[in-house]
Amino acid sequence: MVYLKHGKSPTRRQKELIEAHRLNADSWLVTKNTPTEMEIVHRVSGNVRECPGDQKIKEIGGKYSANNVTRYRPKSGL
Repeated sequence: MVYLKHGKSPTRRQKELIEAHRLNADSWLVTKNTPTEMEIVHRVSGNVRECPGDQKIKEIGGKYSANNVTRYRPKSGL
């Protein structure tokens, strides 16, 4: 029997971090969330991954830094 961790649905900010790692945020659940790391579990397969948290991404400042995560901004004045 495979032990699956019980996760929660990701928040909007967590979804942005998951998608920044080129993963589908709808397919993952968050099991652990600290300032330095976020542990996620796949809904179907049960695979576990670790992603850097908000604080760690700001320290790295690399390709997936928190400032580079794009957000939807509607165009004003059509």
